[in-house]
Amino acid sequence: MITTASAAAVANSGGVDLTPAVRRNKKRKLPEKQLPDRVDALLPESALYTQLLEFEARVDTALARKKVDIQEALKTPPSLQRTLRIYVFNTFANQGPRTIPPPKNADPPTWSLKIIGRVLEDGAELDPSSVVPKHNPVYPKFSQFFKRVTIALDPSLYPENPLIIWENARTAAQQEGFEVKRKGDKEFVANIRLEMNYNPEKFKLSQPLMEVLGVEVDTRARVIAALWQYIKAKKLQNPNDPSFFI
Repeated sequence: MITTASAAAVANSGGVDLTPAVRRNKKRKLPEKQLPDRVDALLPESALYTQLLEFEARVDTALARKKVDIQEALKTPPSLQRTLRIYVFNTFANQGPRTIPPPKNADPPTWSLKIIGRVLEDGAELDPSSVVPKHNPVYPKFSQFFKRVTIALDPSLYPENPLIIWENARTAAQQEGFEVKRKGDKEFVANIRLEMNYNPEKFKLSQPLMEVLGVEVDTRARVIAALWQYIKAKKLQNPNDPSFFI
């Protein structure tokens, strides 16, 4: 039977002196993200430091956009750069001088507005004898380049249908051009609006967003990347709740 005193003696008889280990004070490395705040606090009037921060933000933005460009380039097939020439002209019929009284069974005066496009080869010369060159079947037809075409006529002359809209999504077959025919013999100005069919699709930003991001028209991925880079540069994300932005 071993008593408490004898147990203590046995424990001390081994000659091993256990002392607590000396704690080593390790130097804490300051995170890199805190360095700009420290320097900014020490040198609040440093113009050079401010310029370096702005330059760093611009470099990060450029790298982010270039990364998006590379990702989109890998997803889409290689493209060729060619010139798309658009021909806009009008023809008319029965526009002779008016006679009083008008002749019987005479056809009414009419006009036709034509919009035709051709993809031109680099260095190719046009035939001067032809107004519009022939379509090359190697390239897409003219209507394939546009998502929507809108032609606005003078509402005072054509009040019933002054707006003609063509949409690519509702077209079964692609066309080499567009043509609008109407009756009339009076001159007026027609407005033509061509909306490109970008692939990937591009969007036009609002004026306030364009002033913030410095982008007027771009793809969805590039706009989101530019917006996210702006949020990071301005520290607009709540650190406690990442889903909340200031």
